[in-house]
Amino acid sequence: MRWWHRITARPATRDAAIAVLWLLVGLVLFAIGGIRIWAPVAVVDDAPPGVFLATLLAMTAIATQRSRHPLLALTAGTAVAVIDVLCGGSLGVVVVMTDLAYSAVNHGSSRAVRMLLRGALGAALVVAVVLLVLRPDDPAIVTVAVQWALILSISGLWGWNVRSERLLTRTVMTVQHATETRELRHRIAHELHDLVANQIAVAGLHVEAAKLQADRIAAPGGSAALQSSLDQAKRGTDQAHRELRNLIGVLTASWDIEDPAPARPDEQLAALGRLLPAGRRLSWRGAGRAGLLSALEAEPESRARVVLRVLEELVANAAKHGEGEVAVSVGPDAGGADALAVEVHNRRGRGDEGAPVGGLGIGAARLLLGGVGATLEAAAEGAEWRAAIRLPRSGGGGS
Repeated sequence: MRWWHRITARPATRDAAIAVLWLLVGLVLFAIGGIRIWAPVAVVDDAPPGVFLATLLAMTAIATQRSRHPLLALTAGTAVAVIDVLCGGSLGVVVVMTDLAYSAVNHGSSRAVRMLLRGALGAALVVAVVLLVLRPDDPAIVTVAVQWALILSISGLWGWNVRSERLLTRTVMTVQHATETRELRHRIAHELHDLVANQIAVAGLHVEAAKLQADRIAAPGGSAALQSSLDQAKRGTDQAHRELRNLIGVLTASWDIEDPAPARPDEQLAALGRLLPAGRRLSWRGAGRAGLLSALEAEPESRARVVLRVLEELVANAAKHGEGEVAVSVGPDAGGADALAVEVHNRRGRGDEGAPVGGLGIGAARLLLGGVGATLEAAAEGAEWRAAIRLPRSGGGGS
């Protein structure tokens, strides 16, 4: 069955196989006399059998594009079917035409299907008005029109049903996959936090305590090697703890943002100052906290939540890696774009060469902002660390 999987895996080969199948069915119907089925309405009387064979071949050739170019295939097939009906009609062409109508609805884009629906309704209305106004003497004309309306309607509804089921299944599977992924990320982050990060933090505290004890019990100058070793261990545990917390932030980022009961933006902004240790202050500049709150309230909730989450991360980084006052400036983008700029800056800590300009936390923040059309720039400028969020306005090119 490998050959069958190879055929069905590619749209081109699958369409070609279906076209060959319709050709065989059409040839069988042609052989048993399935032509001139609407002879009473034929414009071309006594059309030779070769005409019906030619229309069948044309329809099967068009069917090779049934799923890759469904609307174009239906348009071309309609033209061939009209010629076939004017010559008396054939069952083979009708069979292929039903498949083209089905494929146009099933495989077409949403825009193409809407166009097709409008076109079909318009054509049906025009035909109905013409038949009512002209009132043809031959009832066969009305019969053929009704038969074609039923053929195309049934095919289109069949395609619509299959399309709807496919889209529904895809949506359900996407939601289920997203839910399972969030749960897995949260579970991994929980394990990292409880089993690893906390233990490293405790180990760092014990190392710090050991340093204090060593200073008390060792002779003057006798604990230099021990002190150096403990200092290195403390730096290692601190670095491991920071990286693990950044990793936890990456794993929980999507889960946190989709929290069904998030805090209000004004509450989150008011709580930013509590991220700083005692003795350090958070100041607002430019449009200030009120300006930022007003700008975020004009944005979709998902964008506002991402910006607030990243802003919390930036303020926390400034608290951990810097000194003194942490300033948050709010205003229009200095580059002239219709965008909101939110900058966080403060002094770097003495001897701190690890300013967070490209670590895992900043990388995760960039990914989050990129998902809502925003950007993040972080840089150490001399003795100061700066990070800037640039969020295009929703009406000015934002997503």
